Amino acid sequence: MVSLALLLAACSGNNDDPPDIRDDTTPEAAETMTTAPIEPIEELANDRTLVSKNELTNEAADDSALEPDDPVSEKAPPLVEIVTVPLGQTIDDYLSKNSFFGTVLVAQGNDIILHKAYGDGYDSGVSNTINTRFNIGSVTKQFTGAAILQLEAEGKLAVSDTLNKFFPDYDGLENVTVQDLLIMQGGFGDFASTIALSGASSKDIESHIITGWGGKRLAYFSYSNSDYWLLGKIIEQASGMTCEQYFVEKLFIPAGMANSRFANDWRVAVAYTAGGLVSTAWDLSLWLEAYFCGKLFDESMLNQIRRGRYNYGWNFRDNSIWWHNGLMGYFNSTVLYDSKSETKIIILANSGTNTSKALGIIEDVLGS
Repeated sequence: MVSLALLLAACSGNNDDPPDIRDDTTPEAAETMTTAPIEPIEELANDRTLVSKNELTNEAADDSALEPDDPVSEKAPPLVEIVTVPLGQTIDDYLSKNSFFGTVLVAQGNDIILHKAYGDGYDSGVSNTINTRFNIGSVTKQFTGAAILQLEAEGKLAVSDTLNKFFPDYDGLENVTVQDLLIMQGGFGDFASTIALSGASSKDIESHIITGWGGKRLAYFSYSNSDYWLLGKIIEQASGMTCEQYFVEKLFIPAGMANSRFANDWRVAVAYTAGGLVSTAWDLSLWLEAYFCGKLFDESMLNQIRRGRYNYGWNFRDNSIWWHNGLMGYFNSTVLYDSKSETKIIILANSGTNTSKALGIIEDVLGS
């Protein structure tokens, strides 16, 4: 296998994880969560125009996400594909034979098993490479959750804070907390399925979310882009920075992510902290390494995150698996980390390729 020379040494340690917690936020389930006729931002499953010859479909990675003198911009992305034998070859054979379009990175500990690109972007005629940026949809939410965790550790907010502290111009928010948003029990529905997004300003969306849904705290999990959109506004108030600035300074640079940023396309950009990031498979591997090895916050806080079925932008499965998928038009992404085996699986696809089946095959191969 090939060493992850540019990654930090993989961290080890046992987390006191809860028993198996099942969730239903699979790509198939996500598509059924928004039924209104207006295009949802996370589940734009039938919107081909979003991925037709635009800068998100097949954009070579560079350092444009950061200023030229940022230290992270000196880290060059990998230049060659990696397929190891036998595991990487088995996965590669499956992806090649089943017309997968996108980029896949699979690693265990410090060893890369597979890092390869396949096919091209829908209607673009440009081949995917291992340095192509993809919209990652709701995988963005774990970055939002990490920002909240950092601000909490710095004493700039508390997850017990009620929303009237951050949105004083609206009534009825005294019973909804930051924690409710993190676990998707804020009761704000999904603005993406109920507002015409074209031309909508940030204030328009904020008003629509809060006045349209009223913030009635739920006693159950209900997947909501609105909850994580509001968390973005809270990050900006608590930090005194825009989310773009905060993510670069506090998340991307510490993790070494030179090729990640918020998207320019308005339909993706309006997704904001609920689903507006573009990234590469390599950058996301650096993200996982930084996240689970204490570069972004103290490792002891991981136990705080892994509570319930959903928290801080992560789904949880079994005793050790952290994962999230994202859907945006013909983009489909999955990021998974197994803390027990230190396995990283990153699947970024375009052209309508569903990542769930590929994930299942990869997990089967690794477990065989």
